[in-house]
Amino acid sequence: MNDQTPEQFEASLTAIAVHEAGHFECSIALAIPATMRLTVDAEGNLSGGFCERDFSGSDFDRSCVSWAGIIAENLCARHCRCSAKSLFPLNEEYLFRWHEEISFFLSRGEGFSTSDRNGIICVKNTFESCCHAYRILSKRIREIEQDAALLVDRTRREIAEKLAALRQFEEAKQAASEWASNNPVLSPAGRAQILADFIDGLPPGDPRRLRLAPVLACLRRGEVPELNGELKLTDAEKEALMNP
Repeated sequence: MNDQTPEQFEASLTAIAVHEAGHFECSIALAIPATMRLTVDAEGNLSGGFCERDFSGSDFDRSCVSWAGIIAENLCARHCRCSAKSLFPLNEEYLFRWHEEISFFLSRGEGFSTSDRNGIICVKNTFESCCHAYRILSKRIREIEQDAALLVDRTRREIAEKLAALRQFEEAKQAASEWASNNPVLSPAGRAQILADFIDGLPPGDPRRLRLAPVLACLRRGEVPELNGELKLTDAEKEALMNP
């Protein structure tokens, strides 16, 4: 797992869900089909994303949707640990100043994912797209929080399922390890019985009968055949094997 405490993980989970819900709500307000998701890797790192492979909006729309994640964080007071944080509150009075300060972080590539940054700056006037996204989302705060809650719930269930599967795997591995430690390596006679059962199940004329028979004969004598060792059968033994 990463270096987050359980409390920090929960805070990050909620904040990233709010971020993705902002993208989602802005997309549907602009009549752009979208979905949202959260994933957790093996180290416990969270990442989010919304479907933009089939993005059907204009560059201005893309800039609005890209702004929407960090705008939603500020409107809902749920900041991701990696997000840029402005001195100014996000409201109509401070909107220009908020944009100017956040644009400082944007220009340095700090606090924004690469996809969000590239989406925002695909237009010349990022203030216009920022204002439009803000005015959309400021009327949808309740919807953002509802979306985020559903996304958090689904992500928790997916994490629980992954942990349950991991526990089952570890328990099976532990059981196999205990069986191996309590059961010595099979004796030549035990191996011979297993091999004989396998050979008996082969059809007459199967070439594997000839290949395996010398090994079986060696095991029945109480010996362990050496790898790459030369083991031979008499003609009578070969005939009996091929035509049981």
